[in-house]
Amino acid sequence: MKLDKLILVNWDALRSDEYEMGNMTLLTGPTGSGKSTLLEPVQTVMTAAHQNIYSYNPGQDETTQNSRSSKSKRTLWSYIVGAEDNLFARPDGAHGYVAAVFKPDEGEDGKPFTALIAVAARVDGSGERRQAVQERLALLLIDDATLGLNDLVNYDSSYNMCVVEVEKIENHLKARYPQVMNLRVAKREYLCQLYGRFRGQRNVSFSEAELAAKAWSQSIAHKPDRSVDDLVKTQILEYDIQQLPQRITQISGLMRQVHQLRLEGDRLQANVVRLEGIEKALTKANAAYETAVQYQLAHSQRMLQGDRLRYSKPMRP
Repeated sequence: MKLDKLILVNWDALRSDEYEMGNMTLLTGPTGSGKSTLLEPVQTVMTAAHQNIYSYNPGQDETTQNSRSSKSKRTLWSYIVGAEDNLFARPDGAHGYVAAVFKPDEGEDGKPFTALIAVAARVDGSGERRQAVQERLALLLIDDATLGLNDLVNYDSSYNMCVVEVEKIENHLKARYPQVMNLRVAKREYLCQLYGRFRGQRNVSFSEAELAAKAWSQSIAHKPDRSVDDLVKTQILEYDIQQLPQRITQISGLMRQVHQLRLEGDRLQANVVRLEGIEKALTKANAAYETAVQYQLAHSQRMLQGDRLRYSKPMRP
């Protein structure tokens, strides 16, 4: 499966739209241009914003998500209301959606499906203590369907966009698509079924889904590079001094397995040669046996014919 497109509705300052993805998609731009803001909805779909799995990247001029000086921590709810420090693009609250449309890669079996995160959030508090809080969350999987922006919004007579309310989205989609599964707030079950679909199964164990989700989250985590050498070592070669002994042990074990497999392959090849020789000998023996049977049959027929001629002669008085 590959990510075919991303659909965003009321996600931070990004335009509510469909974002097409290719076999390789490159995000480029200056600091603060919104590269991480576009990556976070994909992380949201892949982790369901599950505690201890997801980790939103820090914003501009910040080093870590957990150390943001006077700035508020980024959350799923803050993205929906468009929070930036104590300012909110949607101060009256909002309904927002992140949908990822997955399709089989070329030559791959399977059917397309859409993973949808539906969020309703509001701004609580007053003055400088305002913050984004959760109102409603829904996790949906729509099988054999590729959703579009028009599945999540409507337009009035003036062509103003009206977002479908989160509490109505399930029935709204069921009127259009037959296979809509609303897992509500069951994040564990959502992840099990999401990663199950990637493997052509209905679901996988949570431990497997959790490892896959963490790996995905870590792959896009913010990693400041101090030098080109560090970039190559940590990002390209994935060097990790703590895991190096374990990896050496794993490689050594794999090499032993390869050696044993090579010996087993040689033994099997030798057995194949022997079996081919036995097959040829059996073929010759079978042919010789058939020839002997034919000779014996011909000899018996001649003997029988001679007996018939001898007993068929008239006897003289």
